[in-house]
Amino acid sequence: MRLHSVAEHEENELFCQLPDTSTLVINEIMLMPGDLPDVTAEWIEIYNAGNTYVDLLGWTIETSNGDKHILEKAKAVGGLASLIIYPGAYVILARSADQAKNGGFVPSYEYGAAISLPDPLESGTDVAYDIMIKDTDGKVIDSVTVDSKKMTLLDGASMELYHPYADNSAAASWIAAGQN
Repeated sequence: MRLHSVAEHEENELFCQLPDTSTLVINEIMLMPGDLPDVTAEWIEIYNAGNTYVDLLGWTIETSNGDKHILEKAKAVGGLASLIIYPGAYVILARSADQAKNGGFVPSYEYGAAISLPDPLESGTDVAYDIMIKDTDGKVIDSVTVDSKKMTLLDGASMELYHPYADNSAAASWIAAGQN
């Protein structure tokens, strides 16, 4: 759904000029947290591929399964500043901010039980659904289709884009973390 960046190569093939963009990218997703429970250890990482900062206050995380959550100040782990994504930076939106339950990290935001990311081990069957981020006007800024028939999912490993400018709508652009 997002506008995909295209690099422009000049005479020097080692230099690429990326076009200006304000697109946020769903860059990494933890669906199958291994020995940790899904209800505390799932998370979504968003990357700012643009050249300006983006304030996520009032933005929405939504799935095609009917889950929906509007990002609010009260759930920002580090206060409002943790909802700002600067160019080239990442934020992690997680089910739990409790480090004893989520695998030991501090996310930028805790969305709680509002969003569930089903996986084949949890459901006992293949899964296919969309994860979307929407701006304050409800416009879809980025979306990813999770499809266990097309993606390689490893229990205990997140799924990540092999490069933040890769086409995240293509299943081949996703790899298990640590596999590149």
